[in-house]
Amino acid sequence: MRTRALLSASTLVAILVLAAACQKGSSFGPGGGGDGLTDLIEQNRANATQLFVVDAANGGTVSAIGGVRVVFPSNAFRTATGGPVSGPVEVRLLEVLDPGDMIMYDVQTVGRDGGQPRLLRSGGAIHVKAFQNGQALVLGPQGMEVLMPTNAIDPDMAVFTANTAPAQGMLWNQENWQLDSVPVEGSMFYGFQADSLQWINCDYFASYPQTTFVDAVIPTNISMDSVMVWIAFPSENAVMRMLPEGPGAFRSVQVAPVGMPAVVVALQRNGTVYGSAFTSVTVINGQQVGLSFQVTDQQTFEAAVNAI
Repeated sequence: MRTRALLSASTLVAILVLAAACQKGSSFGPGGGGDGLTDLIEQNRANATQLFVVDAANGGTVSAIGGVRVVFPSNAFRTATGGPVSGPVEVRLLEVLDPGDMIMYDVQTVGRDGGQPRLLRSGGAIHVKAFQNGQALVLGPQGMEVLMPTNAIDPDMAVFTANTAPAQGMLWNQENWQLDSVPVEGSMFYGFQADSLQWINCDYFASYPQTTFVDAVIPTNISMDSVMVWIAFPSENAVMRMLPEGPGAFRSVQVAPVGMPAVVVALQRNGTVYGSAFTSVTVINGQQVGLSFQVTDQQTFEAAVNAI
């Protein structure tokens, strides 16, 4: 997971001007506010969103910090009503490439398999949008090419999309887009054509011989509505949310693979004071994990999830 930083307004403006001059560049987006964990997640996403400028007529390639590339053909953009677009277009791209990103931005890897939520093994996700003069744009019929970096090509990998995250966390829908292995400059990518600007994820449903729900229990002196809980599976590059399931208890949104190493992660916020809990387990049938919180800060928590 890459290191994130906040830029001053003047620095951000300078970078955007430079990007417009060369039709390519990046920076980190603006921060947010609020006292709840939902506001914190939104702030994390905003802070890590990379900004690029692409010329609408000529198109161009956006190269993100984590290795993702998005190629826009000439005349790729349309207004929301389908009208042509000319001039500079601002592209906003968020990379979600590993369990640390998935927790910091609350992007779980759970997809709909015949209507039933099921854990996905992920090859990385992005959220991509485009704007001109503050107005959201859409893609024209040519779409865009997405290149997701990988160390090794998995032939089972497919493409999933999502528009928004419901209360139970992100739920992905599989697309029938063709996915190919693409070598570029000595590196390997999953490559595919996307027809819309949204959440996009390379994933697939892996098979596990035995599964179980995982429960996490918080101390009685901590309010449930001040806590968010996830379970991460580093070997699968996957994360699931854990949701309230009775007093003081959280349960994984879907079953987890028995025998799989995992880390249960919790973050608690009380005004400006944070607490976190990290518990490593090898999942057993009927797994229950007791969480012990330690006072932390945002930077320490991020470093800890980055180490998963």
